[in-house]
Amino acid sequence: MKKTKIGFLPLYLKLYDDVDPSLRNAFSGFVRTMEDTLKSRASVVNPGIVATKTGARTMEDLFRKENVSAVFTLHLAYSQSYLVSEALARLNLPVFMLDATKDSGFQKMKPDFLMNNHGIHGVMDLASVLHAKGVAYNVIAGQVNDSSFLKKVGSAVDSTRLAAGFMGQIVGLTGQPFEMMGDFEVPFKRLSKMFGVNVVRISDRLLLDLSGKIKRAAVSKVVAEDRKRFAMGHTRQSDHEDSVRVYLALKQLATTNRLSAYTMNFLDTRKIAAPFYAANRLMEDGLGYAGEGDVLTALLAKPLREISKNVTFSEFFCPDWKRGLILMSHMGEINPAFACRGEKGSLRPKKAFGGEKNSLYHRFTVKPGKATFVNISKTAAGFKLVTGAGEIVKAPLYECLDTPQFVFRPRLELPDFLEQYSLAGGGHHIYLAESDVVSDVLNLGTAMNMQVLKI
Repeated sequence: MKKTKIGFLPLYLKLYDDVDPSLRNAFSGFVRTMEDTLKSRASVVNPGIVATKTGARTMEDLFRKENVSAVFTLHLAYSQSYLVSEALARLNLPVFMLDATKDSGFQKMKPDFLMNNHGIHGVMDLASVLHAKGVAYNVIAGQVNDSSFLKKVGSAVDSTRLAAGFMGQIVGLTGQPFEMMGDFEVPFKRLSKMFGVNVVRISDRLLLDLSGKIKRAAVSKVVAEDRKRFAMGHTRQSDHEDSVRVYLALKQLATTNRLSAYTMNFLDTRKIAAPFYAANRLMEDGLGYAGEGDVLTALLAKPLREISKNVTFSEFFCPDWKRGLILMSHMGEINPAFACRGEKGSLRPKKAFGGEKNSLYHRFTVKPGKATFVNISKTAAGFKLVTGAGEIVKAPLYECLDTPQFVFRPRLELPDFLEQYSLAGGGHHIYLAESDVVSDVLNLGTAMNMQVLKI
C-alpha cells in the first residue's frame, strides 16, 4: 500500500536558544522517537526544529513543494502560536498536534524536568489560534513512550490515507433533496469543487425499466436467500419480487456508474415503490446510503467502512427522558448486517408516507454493543464532523411500529447530550458505526480538512 506523505514540525522557543543553545539537545531522542513512529506509516518530510520566522518560512515552502497531505506538530517546549499559525493557515492542510512530553510525571521531580516537559501550553496557544482561523486540527495527547499514545498517533497517520477515499466519489440520486431540509443542503457544484463529487441522476422511470429486465433466476435466488433469513408474514410474492428487482437494478447501476453511494427522496419514487429494501441491501453490500436525497451524508459511508466493520444510516428519532434513551429509526432504512445473529427478523409490506405501492421494510432486533454516531454538516466556511460514543441497548421491537427501530443510550445524560449535540451544530441525519471508534473518526474528519467536535 502506497504511503501518504506528511509534514513533521517540531517547535521550539528561540529564547531558550538565546540563553543556552545546548538546551535543545535534550530533545533529540524525543524527536527521533516521534519521527520514527510517523515514518513507520508514512513518508515524512522534516524541515528540522522550527524556532524562528525564517525557519517557519522554510517549513512552509518545503511542505508546499513536497505536497504533503497533513502536518504533525510536536511542541518540544512552549512555542508562540504566531510563529507558525499564519503559515499553517496558508498551507490549508489538516494539522495533527502531538501533545506529548518526554517523561511520564513529576512525582520524582528533577531540576531539568520543567524545561523538558512543558510543551502542553504551547499546544493550547496554537490550538486556540488555529480554531479561530478555522484551520482543521486534532490533538493527540500522551506520553511519548506510552503504547496507547503511539497507537493513536498511528491511527492519525492512517487517517490521512483513508481521507482520500472521501474524495472523488460518485453518488446516485433518485429525485430531489427534500425541500427546505437545510442541514444537509449543499449545492452539488460546491461538492464537486471541494471534494470532486459527481452526482448521477437515476430516475424512478429508469429503475422501473431496468428492473423489468432483471432475469427471473437472479430474482429467485435473492428471494430464496431472504426467506431463509426473514419471515415474510403477509408479504405478497409479487411485492417481494418487485423489491428485489429494483435492488438488483440499482446494484447493476452502481457497478456501471462506479457508485460509492446512493440516496433517494421517497416522495420522488412514484413509478416504483419507495426502494427501502434496495437501500438496505446496498448498505449491506458496502455502498453508502442516506435518505431524502442527502448526498452529503451518503458520502460518509466509504471512509467510515475503513474504520468500522458495519455502518448504517439512521436518525435520533424519539427521546425517552425517563430512561435516558433514544429511539433510533427512519422511514424504512437500516443495514441488515446489524441484525442479532440467531434471531429471525421479518420483511413487512408497508406503503411509504404518501406512497401508493407496497415497499418492503426490514424489521429485526439490532445486536447490542458499543456504537459511534457521526454527523457531517455545514459550517460558515466549510464542513464539520460531530461524533460521540454510546451503546445500542438490548430492547424488544415495538409491535405498533412496523418500521426499522433500535434503542441507543448516549454517553451523557440525555438532556445534556441533546443540548451539546445541537450546540455543536449536529444535523438530523447520522451514520452509526459498530464499536467505539470516536478517536478514529476525529482523526478522519481532521484528515478530510474538516472541523471535528466530540460530544
